[in-house]
Amino acid sequence: MRFLSKIKHLATFGVGFYAPKVATLATFPIYARSLPSVEFALLALMETCIGFFGMLANAGVSNAMLRYYADEEEELGQRKVFTTALVLVAVGGIVTTCVISLLAASLNNWMILRSDLAKDVVHWLPIIALISVADAGNSLLQTLFRAQRKPLGFTVVTLCRVVPATLLGLYLGVWEGKGISGVLTGNVVGSVGSFLICGTWLSLRYWARPQWELSIHLLKYAAPYVPLGIVELISAKAGFICVSALGSTSMIATYSIAEKVGSLVQAAYGPIGFILTPWMLRIGTKPNAPKLFSAMASALVALLGAMLITLGGFAEELISLISADAYPSAAALVLPLSLGFGLASVRPSFRAGLLIMKQTHYMPAVAAVAGALGLGSTWLLVSWAGLSGAAWGTALTAFLSVALGWCVSQRFLPVPINWWHFAITIAIVGFAIQVLASTPDDSLIYKVPVFFIFMCIMLSLLRLAIIGLEAHSTAAEQRPAA
Repeated sequence: MRFLSKIKHLATFGVGFYAPKVATLATFPIYARSLPSVEFALLALMETCIGFFGMLANAGVSNAMLRYYADEEEELGQRKVFTTALVLVAVGGIVTTCVISLLAASLNNWMILRSDLAKDVVHWLPIIALISVADAGNSLLQTLFRAQRKPLGFTVVTLCRVVPATLLGLYLGVWEGKGISGVLTGNVVGSVGSFLICGTWLSLRYWARPQWELSIHLLKYAAPYVPLGIVELISAKAGFICVSALGSTSMIATYSIAEKVGSLVQAAYGPIGFILTPWMLRIGTKPNAPKLFSAMASALVALLGAMLITLGGFAEELISLISADAYPSAAALVLPLSLGFGLASVRPSFRAGLLIMKQTHYMPAVAAVAGALGLGSTWLLVSWAGLSGAAWGTALTAFLSVALGWCVSQRFLPVPINWWHFAITIAIVGFAIQVLASTPDDSLIYKVPVFFIFMCIMLSLLRLAIIGLEAHSTAAEQRPAA
């Protein structure tokens, strides 16, 4: 498949991928302005818990299904992979929900949370677990459509989850004044309803008898993703964890605002990863694959540079638009958090050797080393510099994860890196941020033209990388596998 044809699939998948992002952008300012800072901080903590428990419930089965589905050429074999994975996720979800519900009270003893918020979080843990488990199931359904390269199905599952959750959450949480309970009710209806409706239909459509032996293979492949997911989630939330442990409720709310803006970087990379990850697994054994992955890394870094210029240059305006100047100090945190989210997004392309050569058992150790170093550094930085230390600590943790993953991956699939492209990108981004930051206050008339000049430069770099990526992609797919 040529690169331009992938762009068509990318745009279609993007509709499904961006739906929850758009919903978040639409509702987040409303919650930031309507909810008290205590409830807003509690909402941020609950989102972190949902991500953590969802990762436990899925247990890496979605990644395993994507890998083994690509190996099957016959439809019956693919259906067996899907139904076996679905049974594993269902069992994992039931176990996760029961364990969390039974141990909710004791979780308060080890969770790293502010004491004034811990009781509220623990009180809602069973509901949070239910949402997490349903989302793990929805993720598996989306992975099926990713493997099949059917963007319409992926989008339908996403909209079934997002639309009811968003509308009902706003109605109950804001309009009816129920706060957190209303928001969680909307999420329960959206997540559970989507999984029951779409999951039932797909189970009937693609049902095949689950295979015990296949389930063992799936679990073996998925096993490293459990500790990996835990460590990477902790690494991604290093700053948030440290602020929650050392800071006040208002600091948690301020950091959460900046984190939401910084996470916009992930919106640019998400659909790309949905398309390119299965594609990487399919052509990874081709002779020209290393050059292809090198060009892809250059393109992803150029895109990251463009995103950093955008978010870093207009951080104050974005924070003011979202929070109505309720959290002005959040603007200084946007750039380092955007950098951290961006590095985490490009990480898969820098550890291609581990994925393609099925050496995923190295990934938890790499993530653990990077996470331990990053979390320790972030804790010290928060103690020294407060919120700014938390944000830069998160960026440092993501950088360590990328660097260590690349070093280990090179053992199994050496990928040449265009260091000159990286250096030029870093120089342009640094200079652009400095110029945009030095413009007079409230002077968009100066900022916008300067911004467009730098964006044209970055897009030129991105275009050069895409040209190389398309050329190497064509060569890789035309040659026989090694």
